[in-house]
Amino acid sequence: MALSASVVAGLQRLLGPAGVVLTPEGRLTYESDMLTLYKGMPDAVVLPTSTEEVQAVVRICREARVPVVPRGSGTGLIGGATAPQGGVMVSMTRMTRILELDLANRCATVQPGLINLWLTNAVRDRGWFFAPDPSSQMVSSIGGNVATNAGGPHCLKYGITTNHVLGLEMVIGTGEVVSVGGKAADRPGYDLTGTMVGNEGTFGLVTAITVRLLHLPEAVKTALASFASLVEASEAVSAIIAAGIIPAALEMLDDAMIGAVNAAVGKVYPDGAGAVLLIELDGPRAEVEAQAERVAAICRERQALMVTVARDETERALLWKGRKEAAGAVGRITAAYLLNVAPDPVVMDDHEHRTVSDQVPADAVIARPIWVVHTRGLLRVTPQSKQTARVNDEIATDGQCRLGEHRVQGARRCDLDVALDGHVSAVQRAETGDGEIAVSPRCDRAARARFV
Repeated sequence: MALSASVVAGLQRLLGPAGVVLTPEGRLTYESDMLTLYKGMPDAVVLPTSTEEVQAVVRICREARVPVVPRGSGTGLIGGATAPQGGVMVSMTRMTRILELDLANRCATVQPGLINLWLTNAVRDRGWFFAPDPSSQMVSSIGGNVATNAGGPHCLKYGITTNHVLGLEMVIGTGEVVSVGGKAADRPGYDLTGTMVGNEGTFGLVTAITVRLLHLPEAVKTALASFASLVEASEAVSAIIAAGIIPAALEMLDDAMIGAVNAAVGKVYPDGAGAVLLIELDGPRAEVEAQAERVAAICRERQALMVTVARDETERALLWKGRKEAAGAVGRITAAYLLNVAPDPVVMDDHEHRTVSDQVPADAVIARPIWVVHTRGLLRVTPQSKQTARVNDEIATDGQCRLGEHRVQGARRCDLDVALDGHVSAVQRAETGDGEIAVSPRCDRAARARFV
C-alpha cells in the first residue's frame, strides 16, 4: 500500500528527513530478516529515538489506518521482521541507551535497540552480567530478544529471556503508553510482563525494558567431549542431567556441522568425531572443580573419544565462536535449511530413533544444541522435501503446542491451526465488530488485524 503524502509529511515533521527512509534501495534492506525466503518491503521505515516519538508514529499511522511493524536488528531466523502488507516499519536501532543501572536492585532499564552483549560489557567490570545469550548476541537487540523470547546456550541453567525481564514500557495500538511489571521480581496479580514477552509485536511496540542482572560466577570451566556417534553423545547428556548436574550450557553438534564450522571458522572441533558436546560449568570454584571431574568421568563412561578443557579465556572463546557461528556456517554446504524441526525434547528408544531418522533425508545436516527442556534442530532440506513435512506433522499433531524460542512469525503461521485447537485459534483471531484488532499493531501475524 502506498502511503499518502500527509502521512509521509507527518512522519518527516516528527523525525526529520534523516529519520524516515523512503527510497526503494533504503527500504530494500528492511524487507526480510536473516531468513530471506520471507520478504515484505515496508512503504516507509522510521527511526525514532524515544518513547514519545514511537507514540507519535503510532498515532499518525492509526489515524491513517496504516499498518505498523516493529523491528530490532533483523537477526531473526524465521521471517519475523518483515512487512508483507507494506505500511510503516518502526526500526529501534537508534534507541540504544541504557536508561538506568540499578545495581542495588540488581536490574537495568534499557531501550529496545541496545545490543544484547553491550549490556554485559557495560556492567562486567562491576561484577555483573545479563544472562540471555542468543547466538546473535553480538548483533541482536534486547528488544528483539524480548519480542521472540530468545534463549541461547546458557538458558539451560539461567532460563530464557522471559526469566530475566522484570518490566516493560510499550506503545499499544491505540497510541497509549502502558507499563507492566517493575523492578520487583515477584509482583502480585497476573504476570502481564510474561504475557508480553514473546508477543512478536502483536501487543505493542516495546520502548523500554527492565531486565534482571546477575553476579558473575566465581569460576567458569568449559569442556569439549567428542564421541563416535550422536547416540553416545546423547546418552552422555542424559547421564549428566541424571547425576543432578545442571551445566550452564550443554550443546551438541554432529559430524556434518563440525565440518561446516571448521571450514568456516578454523579448526575448532576435532575431525573424525561423530558428535561433540560443548559443556560449560560455572558457579563457586570448589563446586565447579568437583562437577568438572564428575562430568569428565560420565563422558568417558559413555565411550567419549576425548575430553579436553579450555585452558584460558582465549580457548573458551574459540569453542563458543564455533558454536555461535554454526548457523552461518551452514551456508557453506547448503542454500536451504529448516530451523526448529523439533523444538521440544523427544525421548526415544533405539527403534523409535531409527523410525524418525528414516523420515529425514539421508544427506540431512543436523545440529542439536541440547537444553534439558528445549531441543532445537537445524535440518538441511530441499524445498520439495516431503520427509520433513511428515516429521513436522507427527510433532505438531500430538496435542501439544510447540513453538520454540523462535516463535510463530512468517515460517510457522500456516501451522497454527494444526498446533492449536479451534477454541484457542478463535480467541487469537477474535475481532471487534468492525473487524479490527483492538490492541495489535501487527497486521501480518496470527491475529488478522487490518489496522494498527
